[in-house]
Amino acid sequence: MIKIETNSVFFGEKGLTSTSAQHIKDMAGHMNENLKEQLNGIRFVNEEVKLLGTQSKEVLAKGWDISQLERAENTLDDIAQAQSLQAWLGEAIQVKNLLSQGIKNYTFRTWMIDNGLELPETKAIQVLTEAEWLDSLDIKTRNRYLTLQTICAVYGQFIHPKMPMDKAKKYLQTRLNEPVEVTGSGRDSLVYYFTPSIEQNIVDAVYYKLQAKHRAAQAEFNKLKHEYEIAADEYRQKQIDANEEIKAQSNALMEKYLNQYQKEHLEMTVKIRGLKIQIPDHLKGIYEAVNKLGK
Repeated sequence: MIKIETNSVFFGEKGLTSTSAQHIKDMAGHMNENLKEQLNGIRFVNEEVKLLGTQSKEVLAKGWDISQLERAENTLDDIAQAQSLQAWLGEAIQVKNLLSQGIKNYTFRTWMIDNGLELPETKAIQVLTEAEWLDSLDIKTRNRYLTLQTICAVYGQFIHPKMPMDKAKKYLQTRLNEPVEVTGSGRDSLVYYFTPSIEQNIVDAVYYKLQAKHRAAQAEFNKLKHEYEIAADEYRQKQIDANEEIKAQSNALMEKYLNQYQKEHLEMTVKIRGLKIQIPDHLKGIYEAVNKLGK
């Protein structure tokens, strides 16, 4: 059984869909804006203007009369009612959305826990770590592995792209192409001269030598690394084989439970989708008024 509570003061046998409720809420908001605009125009002074020396006056603004002032209370009540309707529908929509999200997120695993059901569990697959594999090696091989790893890291951090050697080579090439640079203007100009401290062919030779040593170390390291990957795969496969028998027992129950979960999940989804948002008796008057605006 899916444990999601759908009983709420917001829902009843008759009422609005979420879409209709949102529409009414929006319309109530428009009504509120119009009513507030009426009240914001309150004034108790008439304003007229005329040209000096003439008799006729032009009305610029009219103050409220007593009937308008007396209607203000009703207008305030209408605003309060419309806002109450907005609040009610807003909360109802939110509750229904939360229910929809709740059933959407209600996983098979949650259903199993709620119903006190369990499946036979396989043992967690353990990973053969690099440290564990190194512990199994003889001293000579282990030392060689760590040495090669260090050489690759140290040389790589020096010669790889954007590393010191690489940036220095590129800057050398730039200054061979642009040996002079002038900054500033007029008498404040500065002329910079750039000359190689080492010939480019020597720099290239050293770079290629370091690169070759790095590649050789990387190749040897990769070979040892591959041995670790093979050992890790074998270690993992042994555990997988040991779990196969447990899986066979679990799969039969899984199919049974999953079918029941899917059936209940669909039923609950349909039920939540069909929930109707009811209008409280004290808000039905303003609801009817707002509803007429959209027709």
